Amino acid sequence: MANGTIQDWIDNLTDYGLGDDIDADDLMSIFNSVIADVNSRQTWVFQEKTATVSITSGTAQVTLPSGFNKAKTFVIDALPQVLVPERSETIRKQYVGQLTSQGVPMYYYFIGQDCYLYPVPNADYTAIMDYLADEVTVTPTTELLIRVRPRKHHDVYFLCILARLYLLGDET
Repeated sequence: MANGTIQDWIDNLTDYGLGDDIDADDLMSIFNSVIADVNSRQTWVFQEKTATVSITSGTAQVTLPSGFNKAKTFVIDALPQVLVPERSETIRKQYVGQLTSQGVPMYYYFIGQDCYLYPVPNADYTAIMDYLADEVTVTPTTELLIRVRPRKHHDVYFLCILARLYLLGDET
């Protein structure tokens, strides 16, 4: 099986009679799709990250860490305050008429990909967020040992790529 770089995967596909008739961009799209599919099946430790998040007084919206996918925990350690995830519609219904009230944030919620706090922060705070990171889009030169970990799972990705490519073919 392939180890090293994504180019090694591309090179190994020829051993199976695959890949040589597929556009390079389409092949990268398939690789990225398979990596995202495999990674979405469970929480992998290599996707877990921790970041410091700055909370600005008077601003409900929070700037999320780079590569953010899903929050696991969100705390203001100095207070100590655990921020509780809540649905945006619940916050709006429960606190109608008070949505711009300021105080120590108790809840965080999302509208699309944007994160907001309620109540609106009354001071600047430093928070800690544990989160799951998005997959990194791979290219032919991407190092597998850096981007797709742990190494023991490289075969899983490659076998899924083979299965996907066999499904695309018109021969059994």
